[in-house]
Amino acid sequence: MYFFGEPGSEIEPMKIPPSISVMARRRMQHLKSGYSLLEILIVLAIIAMIVALVGPRLFAQLDKSKVVAARVQMQGLKAALSTMRLDIDRYPSAEEGLALLQAAPNQSVSGWAGPYMDGAVPNDPWGRPYVYEPPSQGSDAPKITSLGARSEEHTSELQSHSDLVCRLLLEK
Repeated sequence: MYFFGEPGSEIEPMKIPPSISVMARRRMQHLKSGYSLLEILIVLAIIAMIVALVGPRLFAQLDKSKVVAARVQMQGLKAALSTMRLDIDRYPSAEEGLALLQAAPNQSVSGWAGPYMDGAVPNDPWGRPYVYEPPSQGSDAPKITSLGARSEEHTSELQSHSDLVCRLLLEK
C-alpha cells in the first residue's frame, strides 16, 4: 500500500512501516477469528426470550391435543359398547368393565360376538386406564371418563392446565 504526497508536489510513493502492516494484519485476523463472548450471550438471550414466549403456547397445544385424542378414544369406546349392547342386550357391569369388549367372561354371555375392538382397550393419552361407570338407574348409557393429567379420581382443585382443558372439553 502506498501513500502519495500533497497535490502538486512530487509524487513519491511511501511505504507503510512494517509495524503498522503487522498490526493491520492482526486486526484482520482477530475480526475473522470467530464470535466474541458478548455476541454469543446476546444470541442466547434472544433464544431464551423466544422460548419463554412460545413455550407455554406449545405446551397448551400439547394438552389440548391430548384432550382431543381422549375424546376420540372415548367415542370409539362408546360405539363399541353400543354394538356390544345390541348383541348381549346389556352394558357391562362394573366388575366386567371395558374388558368385556375384548373377551367374554368365563361364564357364557349369550349373544357375545366380540371382540368389539381391534387390539386391547386403549389407555388415555396420559397413560392411565379409562374410568368406566355402568349406567345408573336414571341413565341410559354408561359413563366413560378420563382423569386427565390428575392421578386421583376425586380431586377438587385443578393441578395443571391440562386438567382445566380436560374438564372443559370432556364435559361437552
